[in-house]
Amino acid sequence: MSVNVSSNKSIQTKLILTLWIFAELEMMKERFSKLLLGEDMSGGGKGVCTAVTISNSITNLYGNFLIVTKQ
Repeated sequence: MSVNVSSNKSIQTKLILTLWIFAELEMMKERFSKLLLGEDMSGGGKGVCTAVTISNSITNLYGNFLIVTKQ
């Protein structure tokens, strides 16, 4: 019985991680679309260099990918 409970927890953990990654990807798509449309991504009205924003977004996405694949 304990093996079954452990298996269910593992499945639940993987499902939660998958949903989290999906939400992150959707947020990234929204950010990129706003960036491509020329909206201010900083929230302070100063604007952010496009190259830096894209670089940071790709780095964050890759980091999330590595976290999930190691589990």
